[in-house]
Amino acid sequence: MFQPASSSNPCAISGCQWMCVSIPNAEGEMQPECLCPDGYEEHYDGDCIPIEETAVQDARGQLIPASVPKDHSHVGVAWMKERCLAGDGCLNGGQCQDIKNEHGRVTKIICSCESPYEGIRCERMNPEKELARLLATSSRPIWMTLLFTIIFLALIVAAFFISYRYIDVIR
Repeated sequence: MFQPASSSNPCAISGCQWMCVSIPNAEGEMQPECLCPDGYEEHYDGDCIPIEETAVQDARGQLIPASVPKDHSHVGVAWMKERCLAGDGCLNGGQCQDIKNEHGRVTKIICSCESPYEGIRCERMNPEKELARLLATSSRPIWMTLLFTIIFLALIVAAFFISYRYIDVIR
C-alpha cells in the first residue's frame, strides 16, 4: 500500500482515533478519511463511537435494523489523552481514567471527579455534594448533640433530686 510523504499526508493532521486513509476528492486532492472497526461509527470529531443495533419498523411493518449511537456525551479520545498527558485533562483534582473495549483499545477517557465536582472534566460544583461534604467534615453537629444530651441528662437528674426532696418534705 502506498503512503504519501507526511508533508502531503492529510492523515498526519487528522484526528482519527482508529485508522485514517488518504483518498482523493473530486478535484484530485488528497483528503483524510476515518475508518472505524465493526460495531463502531465515526463521530463528527474523528472518534469512533460504539453503535447499538436496534430494530425499527418500516411502512410495511417489517423490522429493519438501525444503528443508534450509545453515547454522544463524550470528549474525543485523542484530545482528552493529550490534555491528560499535559496534566489538565480533568479539573479540580479529578483523575483521568481510560475506558477500554473488549480488544483493549481505549474508547473513552473519563474523569473521576473529587467531591463536590462533576461534569465531563469535573468543571461544575454540585451544591448538594458540597453541602454534604461540609456537614460530614464539620465537628459542630457532634458537639452540639453531645452538649444537648448532657444538658438533658442534667435536667433529668435535677428533676429526680427535686422530686426526692419534695417527697421527703411531705412525709
